[in-house]
Amino acid sequence: MIDRGSHRLVMAAVILSAALSGCKNFENPLRWEASPIADDLIGTWRVVEGPDTGARARVARTTDGSLVFKFTYPEDTKPMVKPDKRKRSATFSADVLGAESVHVLQLEMDRYVVNMSYRNGGSSSSSYEGYLFRRVSLGPDNGFRIHRLNLDVLGKVAEEDYAGSEFKIDVEAFTHCLSEDVVDSFGMQAWGNIRSLLGEEALGDIQDALEMDQEERSEIEQEAAKLAKLKVDPYAELAHIRNCVARRLPSEALEQIFLQHTDRVFSGGTDRYVPE
Repeated sequence: MIDRGSHRLVMAAVILSAALSGCKNFENPLRWEASPIADDLIGTWRVVEGPDTGARARVARTTDGSLVFKFTYPEDTKPMVKPDKRKRSATFSADVLGAESVHVLQLEMDRYVVNMSYRNGGSSSSSYEGYLFRRVSLGPDNGFRIHRLNLDVLGKVAEEDYAGSEFKIDVEAFTHCLSEDVVDSFGMQAWGNIRSLLGEEALGDIQDALEMDQEERSEIEQEAAKLAKLKVDPYAELAHIRNCVARRLPSEALEQIFLQHTDRVFSGGTDRYVPE
């Protein structure tokens, strides 16, 4: 990735789309009723399959009816972030929703807080926005399985089902689905057009107003030159956009996809829990 140093000031002042990249979670929730299998998840479990293999999970009911998952990890478990530390515990709450034979763990991210404590000192917590979904199924071993979404498949299924339909999203929401390199390239092209239209003297006035020194101006020119030579994988870009758009589907569309294409879209890997 190209260094995004000083040019952020220019982008913020001149290009309204300066921070348009990125979309991590789903925008809309499921509207299903609480699942009858929620009580079957309450208890103490060992994770025997998936990235958390070896962890111990305790699941309990909260006062608002949700389930809270509390994990403790083996001594040498590395977190996805801060790999120089060792993960010891994490906590999150979620709702178990159901329709027909499909049961989904829905994480409402504005109340999803993961607390990480580390063996060699320190802790961290994070909060987010939007929703995450996991399918839940009861297993023959008196345990249960959590099936993760395959976002690439979900994006393709959403396109198959809704391309040509009345589904639309705001232009601003769509631009958030563009990758950072593409957004930066658009920004630099716009900056170049402004430079051509206004001339060097007016450009200098803008840079002065942004309180940019000569070093920052040089860095912008260098980054512009790098972006001019940048190449992207067009199919990867299209897949990124398709998956991002799928995260913005309305609740009704998500519900239909989860019901009609359950096995296809929840094929991103399985976490298996057995009684401790």
